[in-house]
Amino acid sequence: LPAGEEDAAGEPEPLAGPLAVSGLTAHDHHGNPIIDEASFSVDLPTRMGLIAEGGLAAGVFARILARRPVEHTGEVKIGEIDLGQLSQRRVARQIAYAGVEPVLFPGSLRDNILYGLRQRQAEA
Repeated sequence: LPAGEEDAAGEPEPLAGPLAVSGLTAHDHHGNPIIDEASFSVDLPTRMGLIAEGGLAAGVFARILARRPVEHTGEVKIGEIDLGQLSQRRVARQIAYAGVEPVLFPGSLRDNILYGLRQRQAEA
């Protein structure tokens, strides 16, 4: 389905098709390239590991996939859907991201663990 369309139960259709990256470029805040014109395709579903050998590329690529704030150029698609065109809500529901930069909200540890559950109920 096109980005944003939902099935009869109100859930977005699962993202399907190959992960295709074309001309992906990202720079650090000094203008140095982190990812430089990366292009590849991977059939999904799959298990994939990202290795950056001490650099930032793997983390930056994961952030781009999860639509976290990263300045970049190029195209990232799953099937025919450009990830940049998906709503943040759909990305959050269908693409998991666990980075090294924890975000704790005011409240208890329990409040933080259950935060995502409360957000989903509020949107429904």
